[in-house]
Amino acid sequence: MNYPLSIKNNLIIYFKSIIAVYELDPVDLFILPEGDQEIFIKDMGNTLNSIKDSEIQIIMRTRNALPEDLNTHLNTFNKFEEDMTINKTLIQKYSEDLTELISKNIIPIKEYFLLIKQNCEVSKSEQLTKGINSLERKVSRIFNNINSTGIGLKQITGKDLDKFLITFTRS
Repeated sequence: MNYPLSIKNNLIIYFKSIIAVYELDPVDLFILPEGDQEIFIKDMGNTLNSIKDSEIQIIMRTRNALPEDLNTHLNTFNKFEEDMTINKTLIQKYSEDLTELISKNIIPIKEYFLLIKQNCEVSKSEQLTKGINSLERKVSRIFNNINSTGIGLKQITGKDLDKFLITFTRS
């Protein structure tokens, strides 16, 4: 049975639930020092263990890389520049080589999305309001846990949420 799907106040309304969608910022684990990698993996394990299975869904999408995708990756170097002994000329050359590689080849990259769901009776405004309040508390808790691992979350809103739905649903 197909249930109606709609968007209201940057939330997906579906059957008896409301869903908030967040994009996870990528993390370049290999650029982190080994000790930080271990801490990140441990923190992420603890974070995922603290979330109930029914609360979230993680979706991964593969798409072709674009030159502007390099900005996030290259900004990672700036964060650790003080700790790194790599000279700026080497980073500049690396940036130029990557840009050329992406412009000449199809390079797949992965994007991760976190869907946070709250069950509620969406057809009754009082129940919907309670559901939104519960969802906001849940999002805050999950956001704080994930943020503590160093991963950023950005809510998908407006036209981007429309595009997200089109990408992941079939007509």
